[in-house]
Amino acid sequence: MNASLPSLPMPSSLTLQLITVSIITLQRTKVHNLITSKNPLNNTYDYIVIGAGSAGSVVASRLTENRNVSVLVLEAGGPQTVLTDMPGVERRLLGSEIDWAYRTTAQRGAGLAYGGHVPIPRGRVVGGSHNLNFMVYSRGNQRDFDRWANVYGANGWSYNEILQYFLLTENNTDPNIVMANPDYHSTTGRMVVSTPKNPDPIILKFMDMIVANGFPIVDQNGPSQVGINLFQQTIFLNATRSTTASCFLEAYRSRPNLQVITKAFVRKILFTNITTVTNATVRAVGVVFENNGTNHTVYARNEIISCAGI
Repeated sequence: MNASLPSLPMPSSLTLQLITVSIITLQRTKVHNLITSKNPLNNTYDYIVIGAGSAGSVVASRLTENRNVSVLVLEAGGPQTVLTDMPGVERRLLGSEIDWAYRTTAQRGAGLAYGGHVPIPRGRVVGGSHNLNFMVYSRGNQRDFDRWANVYGANGWSYNEILQYFLLTENNTDPNIVMANPDYHSTTGRMVVSTPKNPDPIILKFMDMIVANGFPIVDQNGPSQVGINLFQQTIFLNATRSTTASCFLEAYRSRPNLQVITKAFVRKILFTNITTVTNATVRAVGVVFENNGTNHTVYARNEIISCAGI
């Protein structure tokens, strides 16, 4: 007679959660570290993008959709980490090695709680400041964009003109918000946007009070911003931070025409004078960057795009 195998206790809910978190952490860490290219550095690329932050990640991703275009991305910081994946630890990252740790110039009566110098967190990491913010998905006010276009001459920057690009990147996971304002939202982009599932009860009480006083619940990225709502956030459905680097750069790291170098601090942009019969212009043609204590010089056939922030 064969002895039956002893029954094993079912893992607790907490155990399952810890196992799940560990697996996600290992997977994300592996993906993050793979962003740094192991390919040899070329002398010339079609485009050189300085900075792999919120802007640089999207720019590089869009450019490399054309397989005939080569793109080099230079990022002064390192890859994203487990901590940058975790919503809620932003304050721990301020002043860390992934923060440029800028501070304002002291002014009389300002920033007294900070000794007169107010911190200005800026990301020094793949994904840039999107690793340090509180993940609020807010496009800003429509009238600001229209003012840039109509008053200051920024042609092409009116809200109706750029809305298509917001929609191109957005993957809104809240069907109620999408249904309420379908012309202002998309579910097909790579940037995952979600509504908090378990907001603090005191926030809900506050919202009830505001609504009782005549203010409506609105979609902050919809046609009107006069009212109150729960901020939507850039968080993946597995509860990790959804940065532009995770969505647009790491997702396409295997493209043969994309090369990302981390710990690459750009020291100088090289210019050349172009003289014709009618005029003379100055054009950026290359960069000098430092990596592992060595300076390298690379050139761009088309453009050098600075997305290095402030």
